[in-house]
Amino acid sequence: MLYLIETVLNQHYAQKVVHNAMKSNQWWDGTTTNNNKKLKRNLQLFEKDLPETFAYIKESLLENHRILNNFFPRQIHNMMITRSGYGMHYGLHNDVIITKDGRRDLSFTLFLCDKSSYQGGDLCLQIPPEEKNFRLEQGEVIVYPTKYIHEVKPVTDGERIVCVGWIESEIPEQEDREILSTLSESLNHINDKTAHTNAINGYLRLYKRLSR
Repeated sequence: MLYLIETVLNQHYAQKVVHNAMKSNQWWDGTTTNNNKKLKRNLQLFEKDLPETFAYIKESLLENHRILNNFFPRQIHNMMITRSGYGMHYGLHNDVIITKDGRRDLSFTLFLCDKSSYQGGDLCLQIPPEEKNFRLEQGEVIVYPTKYIHEVKPVTDGERIVCVGWIESEIPEQEDREILSTLSESLNHINDKTAHTNAINGYLRLYKRLSR
């Protein structure tokens, strides 16, 4: 799977997240996490700055069955809410794969504001042999392998507000995740949710035994 787009927040709750974030006085300059001012210009809120809001976002992501069935998340970490006004951007870069908080197998961007409220600010993924540009609807998230080179184009009007973060999967290898994801999708016709969950957990246990 090259990437996944899903709705995880409805408009009301996305606006509530934006409202809570905008009330905060804890915004940090984006150079806190990358000191290259020519490469990165934005403002950021960290989990410690707005813990209840970030906990709600994390819970919403983990309740989405397609994210669970495709990526088998062990944890979601290093989350930030970012603001980008006129001229702000984040140039082409790779995310760090290993941090003190865990492995980054997958990256995500959750779009929090109405896309009609700003111009520019496209998320651009380098997916050889092409580049794909995204400006998603309010409450939609895109999840993609962290290895992709990507950038955020300059905002030309208004203000772009998103939540970004990383997923450490129970399955570290992308090819293995895709195999298990295919098995999971094939079980989606099972109406008994307990049976579906038990089957997936069985596949995970088998994978872990074989990977030792």
